[in-house]
Amino acid sequence: MHSDSESAVTYHWLWKETSNRLASLSREAKEGKNLAEASNFARWVRFSGIIKLLEQHPQAGELRVDAESLSKSIDDLLWECGQQWNRRKPLAKYDVSDIAEINRKLDILAAQAAKLDAISAQVAHFKPPIKRRRPRRVVIAPELRVIQGGDFTPGEDLQAVDQDIPPGPTPADSAAPILARGQI
Repeated sequence: MHSDSESAVTYHWLWKETSNRLASLSREAKEGKNLAEASNFARWVRFSGIIKLLEQHPQAGELRVDAESLSKSIDDLLWECGQQWNRRKPLAKYDVSDIAEINRKLDILAAQAAKLDAISAQVAHFKPPIKRRRPRRVVIAPELRVIQGGDFTPGEDLQAVDQDIPPGPTPADSAAPILARGQI
């Protein structure tokens, strides 16, 4: 069995932790945050029997147990939650820590946007290098001669055969119009 001092500490601890949690949820409810959690916890404490238990063991001094103040905290919290819900818009109050976190995230986004602006500026002024084509080489084949068959016998002079055939255009002559048009 527990001694009276152990019971006094246990009741005080139960009262203190419940009271601290209600106070924390009350601060959040005034900012319009966690309204459902605050309301649910307050109703649970009210209907769990904790207040009746603490009413049976009131204490003063260092190990205070005040069920009446706990009951009032519950009523205040539920009223604040109701007021916030009736407004249908949570109060636009932000803690300094919330604002600092938002500012930090905005700074990160601004830095990333600046990087993208710098990259897009580089891309806008970028001109791809011009590919220069190597000029095509014109291969001029040696002049071909047509030798008539049957008239030529080995050992005969080629000059005599060449005189019978009129000279034709040379490969250089046939490439001149193409070069003049710039197709090569």
